[in-house]
Amino acid sequence: MKKIRANRMVLSQSRFHYWTMLILFGLLAASPAFTEIAWADGCTYTVTPASDEAALGAAGGTGIINLTASPSTCSQVWQSTSAYAWLTFPITCSTGICYSGSISGSGSGTIPYKVAPNKSSTTLTGDIYISVLTPPFVITEGAAGTCISCGLSFSDVTAADSFRDYISAIACAGITQGCGSGNYCPSQNVTREQMAAFIVRADKGEPPADYCTNPSYGGNQFNDVSSSDNFCPYIRELQQLGITDGCGPGDYCPLDYVTRDEMAAFLVRATQVAAGQGPEAFTCNGGAAGASVSCATTTPYFSDVPPTDGFFRYVQKLKELGITTGCGNGNYCPLDYVTRDEMAAFLFRSFLRNSCPITPCTTAAVNVTVKNAFTGAAIQGATVTASALTATTGATGIASFTGLSSNQNQTTPITISVAATDYTTGTTTALLACGTTASASASLTPNFAGNWGFTTVTDRASCGLSSESNNYTAELTQSGNQVTLALLGYPLTVTVSGNVFSWTGSASIPYEEGTLTFISGQLTVASDENSFTGSFSWSWTNGTKTKSCTGTTTATGTRE
Repeated sequence: MKKIRANRMVLSQSRFHYWTMLILFGLLAASPAFTEIAWADGCTYTVTPASDEAALGAAGGTGIINLTASPSTCSQVWQSTSAYAWLTFPITCSTGICYSGSISGSGSGTIPYKVAPNKSSTTLTGDIYISVLTPPFVITEGAAGTCISCGLSFSDVTAADSFRDYISAIACAGITQGCGSGNYCPSQNVTREQMAAFIVRADKGEPPADYCTNPSYGGNQFNDVSSSDNFCPYIRELQQLGITDGCGPGDYCPLDYVTRDEMAAFLVRATQVAAGQGPEAFTCNGGAAGASVSCATTTPYFSDVPPTDGFFRYVQKLKELGITTGCGNGNYCPLDYVTRDEMAAFLFRSFLRNSCPITPCTTAAVNVTVKNAFTGAAIQGATVTASALTATTGATGIASFTGLSSNQNQTTPITISVAATDYTTGTTTALLACGTTASASASLTPNFAGNWGFTTVTDRASCGLSSESNNYTAELTQSGNQVTLALLGYPLTVTVSGNVFSWTGSASIPYEEGTLTFISGQLTVASDENSFTGSFSWSWTNGTKTKSCTGTTTATGTRE
């Protein structure tokens, strides 16, 4: 049960008596995080989510608190307030959407809120007070450089996907909700309507659902976008922010795919707006730190985007912002369509890099342990190849293994280098995300074939004889986990399981004018695979003289 923070309660005298009665009768023993307040008109309010707290990473994000009045005819006026500049509510204003420290309504309703990115080194905690509920809703935002995992994942984005961390970051920041059915559709092209949703969520959070239908917002401005379209609020806000004028007279072309040159214009304008500046009020440094010149006059960074290109200055600025490094070989590929996985990387670098960085390391390694398939010990003299290795832990974006050659003899656990993706710059170097270690393993069959020296001590008391000690050499041949032991010149087949040779049954050999039968036994091999200890039971009979006896033999041995 979550404790109610009494120091944060602001209750009227009548509510105080209400709480006193609950306490006296023990009705608070299993209270939820939020407590319903019974009003004079008989109305009560409940809230979802049921918890009274929400935690976000330093990137911030948006959320919604849903109030439900019971009965539904209740019209009690409520107010939600925040005293924090970084924790606000979207409201209607003359320019479209503004953000305020309070929002009000009546009866059932929703309370949308926005948490601005935290660029400080301190974790932020703020309260949203709701007049019809107690205690307040508490928002915690991580310090700059931290990302609180929201547990979101998409079934079509695997651990090996080089864009996985980008996709996870924008999902946790509320920039994407996927493409439906638990998928992200990483290889699909981004449409202009999707681009509007991505940028508006990253820049300002969720717009009001009735942004295109409520006359007070100014209505929809594009002929080819239906006011009832789910993407209309995002497209309307994108226009309101000055990030787009559409694709032609009165149109937005919502279903057209976004090219890389168009993407540059969208993102440069959006980053300007996010920084509180005009969408077109940007300059470049032309490669000279501290310089400020028109981007149109700078030397091209990419051979396929000349100064005459209509998107030249946006591409130049995008490069200087570190949002793109091009598509390879000194090119930008301006007319290529942008895929959703690539867009995740661009969005991360545009809006989340400073507040929620995926910090690269300068070195990284994969710990590779090659084990005996039977004993579990490190293999001595085993042959391994790079293709036998599979990264299993923390190895996102792996491009290749290096430092392990084919047919390398392995005698101890080894460390090899890994080429992986730097999620901040997009380049591929020998690194992994800081604080993670990839591990790999290979299991190979040991080779027990060869000559082994045996030392045995046999208890022959039941035969009326004293114990006997012997030293001899036995040859072992192997096929998989079946080992044939040539004992006293006769073959005995045993099964290897783990580090134990074992057998049962009546394997018999001629011995001392009779028949010696091995009933059962086991030999345990040491982890270095060069020695063993064990014992076996036997029986001996001489059919002619009707004599028989049983006994045990202990054995030790070493590989010769």
